[in-house]
Amino acid sequence: MRSDIRACSNSHRTMLAGGTKIVSLIVADILDAARDLASASEGAQLDPPLPIIADESVNTCRLPDWETVLSDSRRWGISAHMVVQTRSLLRGAYGRDQGEAIRSAAGMRMTVGGGEGASDSKELAEAFGDVEVATYSRDASGSVNSLSSRRQATRTVADTRNIPPGRAIVLPSQMPPVEIELTPWWRRTDAEQIQRAARDFDDPRAHDLPLAGRRP
Repeated sequence: MRSDIRACSNSHRTMLAGGTKIVSLIVADILDAARDLASASEGAQLDPPLPIIADESVNTCRLPDWETVLSDSRRWGISAHMVVQTRSLLRGAYGRDQGEAIRSAAGMRMTVGGGEGASDSKELAEAFGDVEVATYSRDASGSVNSLSSRRQATRTVADTRNIPPGRAIVLPSQMPPVEIELTPWWRRTDAEQIQRAARDFDDPRAHDLPLAGRRP
């Protein structure tokens, strides 16, 4: 198994795996093998970088040390991505303190609409900061008789909670948040390649399966 993991880590193939405990063990083994390969490489980094993408990681890849993986793997040339539905699920799986440590360890965080609770949406809105807004006071004749200023939030809780489909908020470490537009896969320049890969995945002949192609 160890040699197979090393071969996979040193190739350009993609590994798809399912089942929480077995996936966690496999990914941990891949990370160990990747670090060994990186330490023996020039510059102590993998080239090209190895992407580790854990979709629905709370349910599929519950590594006990995700905070270390996210913070430490970049120096080895490992690009680790952890996807969770909500921040509360992360806290529920790891506890509040470790859940926050995992979130803080991420070099970049991306949030889409409806994925956070009220308190987390408020925290996200506050991250955008506020601006100074001029306030004018007029007398009965309509003339301006006073000018003052007040601070106004640039985003409300409703704004951050109801991010429209196709958009997301990105929070880079030590930088202000920014709202971005997401590009659907069918509009990407490699859309045809993605379609071919999906057809190959669904083709039982590509996997020596006797059954008709069907996604799991």
